[in-house]
Amino acid sequence: MIKKIDHIAIVVRSVEEALQAYQEALGLKPIDIKEMPEDAVKVAFLPVGESEIELVEPITDDSGVAKFLESEVRECITSAWKWMISRRRCRS
Repeated sequence: MIKKIDHIAIVVRSVEEALQAYQEALGLKPIDIKEMPEDAVKVAFLPVGESEIELVEPITDDSGVAKFLESEVRECITSAWKWMISRRRCRS
């Protein structure tokens, strides 16, 4: 049984662009933005209750995160996210 979700990581092309979307759609603001060269990523941390959403941007073209961003799996996740955002806007 799951008792708590610590964080959810979402891979994005641009942390800055994603932050704008999350602020407009959900009212979330980052508590920190860090570049992590050892993982070849830049991460923005958005608090959500006791959890966090981490927006993860690859900073090199050959990292695992960059490869994931270009994969078919990413396209499925993006489609689901767009659907969720559009439903939220329709209810407003």
